[in-house]
Amino acid sequence: MSISGALSSVVSGLTDNMVRLAAAANNIVNAQTADYAASQVQSSTVASVQAGGGTYTPGGVQPIILEDGAVDIATEFVRMILAENAYRANIETIRTAEEMSRELIDIKT
Repeated sequence: MSISGALSSVVSGLTDNMVRLAAAANNIVNAQTADYAASQVQSSTVASVQAGGGTYTPGGVQPIILEDGAVDIATEFVRMILAENAYRANIETIRTAEEMSRELIDIKT
């Protein structure tokens, strides 16, 4: 996978985690709202195929928001922590890609 492909996957992951965090925060804020149905994010992998070559390349993640019944505050905080950890991992991938790019530039010069 190229550096740009890795960064594309990272951006997709960051977006997915942003949606997860927003859904959990929205559930917490509306926990006491009458008839509120909690939202849950379900993600699916998006694949892309190069034209003519038939080569599979990862296309990222697509979040989908589903209704999930009553709000459980503890579950929502766990979801927020998981989203934060995944977000940090994606940021670390960006840092690694940056270091690799710098090393590549140093090798070429």
